[in-house]
Amino acid sequence: MKKRWLRRCEFTRKLTRRDLKLVKKLILSCDHADVNLKVSNMEAKAGTMQLEDYFEFLSPEDIRVKGTRIGIEHILYEYIHVAKTPEQIAQQFHTVTLEQIYATILFYLHNQETIGKYVEDWLEYSLKAQAEQDQNPPPFIAKLCQLKGQKQPSAS
Repeated sequence: MKKRWLRRCEFTRKLTRRDLKLVKKLILSCDHADVNLKVSNMEAKAGTMQLEDYFEFLSPEDIRVKGTRIGIEHILYEYIHVAKTPEQIAQQFHTVTLEQIYATILFYLHNQETIGKYVEDWLEYSLKAQAEQDQNPPPFIAKLCQLKGQKQPSAS
């Protein structure tokens, strides 16, 4: 089922004026000084740039921002679940430009069902892996926890 969503998404969608209006709405909620410059750059690219050009599709479970090692799930998690602004996300991920963040959000807005499922699956996997590691920590982590417990200062 995970592999089918890749075929259903429209990755070849070009940036349209409607897309740019959505981005502008997002931008209006921000107060960053050079945001208008970013919109102008996106408008200039609207005729030739395709939305898929911002991403590398390594597998159906691994979509990354092109030129970085950042998966779109990390950006979308911060945007959707933590409610960070694109500018705050850009400060957190130094290798991603504000334009790439807006492109990721726009990609999500165009494919909410499939990309929402993608992020949901990633989050479910992450929580499951964390719970498994908490129950069965690697030997070196168990040893560190044991040493930390022995070196706790006594309350006198």
